[in-house]
Amino acid sequence: GVKKDTKKAEELFTEIAKSGNLYASFALVQSHFADKEYFTSEKLEELYQQGINYYLGRGIKIDNEVAFKRFKQAAEGGHAGAQYQLGTCYQYGYGVNQDLEQARYWYQKAANQGHQNAIAELKFLQ
Repeated sequence: GVKKDTKKAEELFTEIAKSGNLYASFALVQSHFADKEYFTSEKLEELYQQGINYYLGRGIKIDNEVAFKRFKQAAEGGHAGAQYQLGTCYQYGYGVNQDLEQARYWYQKAANQGHQNAIAELKFLQ
């Protein structure tokens, strides 16, 4: 009988889960993962390579918006190369509005995995 408010529900479940309520903890986990897609490492690599192809125009027309979407999917799955490329997209506004804060965020995620180009870009952006 109330309007759906996932943010409020998450707040309430978080508060209840802090008291040790396992049902609330389980509900939080389910809600967090409900809208996420999870891919194998092979699928993440495939998405990353598709992004590169659109980014560089390898065999297809350059399309930075599609490249950005593929990089984002792979980056969210933990692919370091895609995280670096997503940082580049945000840094220069390729397929997305320029956002240096997001660029730093994604470069940091890639750098945390040892991606050398991301480490260099972080130094450049500081």
